[in-house]
Amino acid sequence: MCREDVKETVNSPSSSKENHTENNQSPNPVIHSPVPIHNKPNFASPIIVDTSIQQYPTLSRLFNGIKNFLDAQKSVLIAQNPGIMLENAKFRLIKKSEFDQFEKFTIPLMNSMLTEFFEPFLSLNQEEKMLILRIFALKFSIMIKMYQTIKTFPDIQDTRGVVHYCYIYDTKNIDAFVCEYENPEQHFKLTDAILKRARELANKFLAYNFGDMECAALSYIIFSIASEKVPNIEPQVERIKNMVFKEIHGYYVTNFGVEQGGIKFCQLFHSIFHEIMIFYNKLHEDLTVATVFLEDFFDTWMDMNAFEDK
Repeated sequence: MCREDVKETVNSPSSSKENHTENNQSPNPVIHSPVPIHNKPNFASPIIVDTSIQQYPTLSRLFNGIKNFLDAQKSVLIAQNPGIMLENAKFRLIKKSEFDQFEKFTIPLMNSMLTEFFEPFLSLNQEEKMLILRIFALKFSIMIKMYQTIKTFPDIQDTRGVVHYCYIYDTKNIDAFVCEYENPEQHFKLTDAILKRARELANKFLAYNFGDMECAALSYIIFSIASEKVPNIEPQVERIKNMVFKEIHGYYVTNFGVEQGGIKFCQLFHSIFHEIMIFYNKLHEDLTVATVFLEDFFDTWMDMNAFEDK
């Protein structure tokens, strides 16, 4: 099950903390020189395009947009941290300050992706674009991290998850994520719960065999729901959404038969998307509590008001 380029790094039941960096750093974050975790060079992109997606023009275009987004994300991160290309590290444990910094710079990249590949986003005025982007961004971010995680760590026993190119979390080393706080122990329980739920969600994606086709289809469904706030584009969005449904259903029927294809179609939109929303809503609750009760807590998604109003 495990891909050749990642299986050397996948946790086994006997794995110990010695395989990962303790990463107990100074309270002052050093973005340009994080401690390497695995001494294997040349981090390989987890994106392996399913060639069959080319048979489905709407899904193919959407996935090209997603791939461009991930490539741009990688380029910006390397530009900000050129040491990545010089180190013998395949993965690095991410710190909270790095997480917030990296999440923030992905927003303009999402905007570019929507403008170029998600119709009819280009035709909207700036206010409408920002409204849709605010609702779309975090849900898409959750989905894409799950997609990258199962491509990179395709073992249900693994405790790691992908956050950005070269940067990961490990539920066996929560200390690395919270080490910069003055009182990291106050943040440990909350962070532990969130990251473990993230890996549990990734495992549900893994069990479903979530791939390029699903990533493309679900991304537009997330976009279409965000677009409900701009009712004048409903006909255009509905037209493309129906094409997405038709293509993903056709793909499932072709590859799994009418009965199993229909089941997978329903599971994608009623189970996987539902699980994303459960994670999203619980994350909102946890971050809201942390903002109130932890004086030194900061989260970029809360700061950007990325959660929908109830």
